[in-house]
Amino acid sequence: MALPHPTPADADRARLSWPSADVASLEAGRETFVQRCAGCHALPLPQQHTPAQWPAVVFLMGHRKKLGAVELQAIERYLVTVAGRPPEP
Repeated sequence: MALPHPTPADADRARLSWPSADVASLEAGRETFVQRCAGCHALPLPQQHTPAQWPAVVFLMGHRKKLGAVELQAIERYLVTVAGRPPEP
């Protein structure tokens, strides 16, 4: 399964926590995730952790890779948002 791209529905959900979130900012988080994390390991799908678990995972991995605060925030927002998608019918 390919790493999902954010949708307008994702952006709507993200804005509940981060008012400035939009599809472009979530896509930037996805791209940062791909560029900065795939060099060390296979990328997990967002659904491999719950939205509540992702911040700790991103923090741990991000500090190992020495990611900056902006990169960490973008990756976390992407993963938390996409992991929180409602189940498909």
